[in-house]
Amino acid sequence: APTWYRRVFYPEEAARGFDAEKDLASPGVYVFDLADGAGAWLLQSETPGATALRDVDARSLFHRLPSAVQARGARAVFNAEPGRPTGNVVTGRKGAFFIDFEVRGVAAHSGVNPYKGASAIEAIARKVVELQQLNDPGTGVSANVGTIARGMTVNTAADHARPQLDVGYPGAADRTALHGRILEIIQRHAVKDTHAHVTHEGIFFPLEPSPEGQELLARYQACAATLGLKVEGEFTGGSADSGLTASVGTPTLCA
Repeated sequence: APTWYRRVFYPEEAARGFDAEKDLASPGVYVFDLADGAGAWLLQSETPGATALRDVDARSLFHRLPSAVQARGARAVFNAEPGRPTGNVVTGRKGAFFIDFEVRGVAAHSGVNPYKGASAIEAIARKVVELQQLNDPGTGVSANVGTIARGMTVNTAADHARPQLDVGYPGAADRTALHGRILEIIQRHAVKDTHAHVTHEGIFFPLEPSPEGQELLARYQACAATLGLKVEGEFTGGSADSGLTASVGTPTLCA
């Protein structure tokens, strides 16, 4: 059970004129017995795809999730996401990393003490430039820092900020190397007296072509033809849960 520490007083914050009392909590203690092999920590929320993962063998762990277990052995999976403006269905998708991270700095009045602060927002700005440079049309990797939250006032160096990052990758990409590069950028000390760490990670596997998927598409096309419709399969850069179900060998279409 969580342990709460109420009304912790920070004298330096009080001296700066800021709110100096905060409540702190510890979620508890997690113990891994490594005697029988490597330990892994896997968390799953109720939101499909929003899964935090700390293990190098991502695929083997994700295949134990309820959605993967249910998909395994099914005759087919139809992922109920919108089809394309062309009327086609989706037969291929990128995989993706969804990564939330936070940067901590040092708050200081930008007029009274302009050289005593360490701006978390400046640190993030430097990281955003590098993360956006992961975009590579040649390899199909795409990167986007979509949100940045926090900061206190216009004349205060921000001591805290939280960005959210989406990095898409095709099936041929080296997922491990790409993930390592992302973490290196996030965790590097870009600005003195700031530090950054990942708070949440989600991963989507790519939806890749397979003989089973092509057979399912052919059956779908035959049914559509009886209604006078012509449907093709196409690739899209957006990620979805269909990559997980296809990765366990189940024919999958996004329609």
